[in-house]
Amino acid sequence: MIAAGVAAAGSVGAAALESSAAKKAAATQANAADYAASIQGDLGQESLANEVETQEQNQANEQPWLQTGANSLATLGYLLGITPGGTVGSGTSGGGTGTPGQTLSIPGVNGSVQLPGVTPLTGTANTNLGKMGSLMEAYPGGAFTAPTAAQAEQTPGYKFALNQGEGAVQAGAAANGSLLTGGTLNAENQFAQGLADTNYNTTYNQALEGYNTNYNTWANNQANQFNRLAAMAGMGQISAQTLGSQNLQSAGQIGNTLANTGAAIGQDYQNAGAATASGYVGSANAWAGGITGAMNSMSQMMMLQQLMKNNGAQNPGSSDINDMFNGAGAYAS
Repeated sequence: MIAAGVAAAGSVGAAALESSAAKKAAATQANAADYAASIQGDLGQESLANEVETQEQNQANEQPWLQTGANSLATLGYLLGITPGGTVGSGTSGGGTGTPGQTLSIPGVNGSVQLPGVTPLTGTANTNLGKMGSLMEAYPGGAFTAPTAAQAEQTPGYKFALNQGEGAVQAGAAANGSLLTGGTLNAENQFAQGLADTNYNTTYNQALEGYNTNYNTWANNQANQFNRLAAMAGMGQISAQTLGSQNLQSAGQIGNTLANTGAAIGQDYQNAGAATASGYVGSANAWAGGITGAMNSMSQMMMLQQLMKNNGAQNPGSSDINDMFNGAGAYAS
């Protein structure tokens, strides 16, 4: 009976030790999981900050191209008569205070990051390049006008050629003795007519060539001005598209960082909860096993006492055994 009482007390004591060990082990695992969650959260926050900094740098790099493109577009619109005020867009030129970006933070982690917001952009026209709508004006030289016969006769060299030709006809007629005949007069008229036709064609062609030269020079200047401004505006558009693609990529990376960090922290918290729950279960199982063992030992003691009483046997140590029994029961409780 003494051995049974000792076994009962030892079973309860062992249960206490096992329970304590299970709780400590669970607490250690839970603390490790919490620490891992803290580290992952800090790393996620640093990753977010780096991604936001990269996005801001991209915007700063593209800003000159965006501004130049906006100014070129404003100038082009002004010269085409589209933007009377000489400006396009809204806000402060060159970047100003706009709509703030979204603030991101990771639950359980100190600090946050501020995403770049919407920065208004205004393009200002260069009005020194021409007046409003000048690129849409008609050719200032007007339509081509053919020269008249009288104008052709006033061209340099025409009268000289006419006098020289008539003189040659008269000299030839004089040499033949037919100067005062009708044939000489007819020859002079034919020469004058032919010279006039040739001179007019030459004068006409020269006038048309000069008109075309002047028109093409004006048209080329107009086209060059338009093309240069359109090219600069196009570079601004390409920069805007590039920045948009970079922002979409950055947004995807930020989303992945948040999702991955959240999943990792959530898993760590689940591990901590599982470890804590495992400690509770292990402690309860240890106490249940100890109490069951103690109860079995006490049941054996009671059965032995009853058998000894029924057989009339002497039990000189019964009071000590009862004390041990009661003590073990109280400890188990």
